Amino acid sequence: MAWLVTEHPIDSLYVSPMLRAMQTAEPIGRALGLAPQVWVDIHEHGGVFTGNPDKANVVEYPGLSRAQMAAQFPAYQILGGVGDGGWWRGGYEELGVCYARAQRVATALLAMAVARPDSAVALVTHGTFLDNLFHALLAPGEAYNDCVHFSNLNTATSRVDFHEGGHISLRYLNRVDHLPVELVTR
Repeated sequence: MAWLVTEHPIDSLYVSPMLRAMQTAEPIGRALGLAPQVWVDIHEHGGVFTGNPDKANVVEYPGLSRAQMAAQFPAYQILGGVGDGGWWRGGYEELGVCYARAQRVATALLAMAVARPDSAVALVTHGTFLDNLFHALLAPGEAYNDCVHFSNLNTATSRVDFHEGGHISLRYLNRVDHLPVELVTR
């Protein structure tokens, strides 16, 4: 993330409890000198499953347990919602439930911005969840608008600035200029 320039150094790094996000956050945390904090609410839409929800053949998995996370990622801070049996127990998560979760995260981020106005927070999360989060941030209180999509490629960076009075600026979205074209994937 050396290409990410902000007025303030990143002082908090939050990561989804999904394995690929946790793996991605590891070198970012080292580069920034931060311990990633596992935030269950920023996981990808759907939860941890295989199968196709449209064909009703979904098999749910619990995700990593607290002990598995601690063993595999000893420097991480594991926040609430991760237990001995894993962190996911929701079956297949419908998009409306994901949007409600994104609204909770948006509210928490806004509260962080008010409490710590000179801080910079980074999230390592997922494309569909980010789409929902951007909707929740940019149109608070409104229903999800499926006519508008905020695309988020793998390893892309986006930046949202929070200002006094609740104003929000989307500085950039879906930047992948750190990757050669052949490595850009969805």
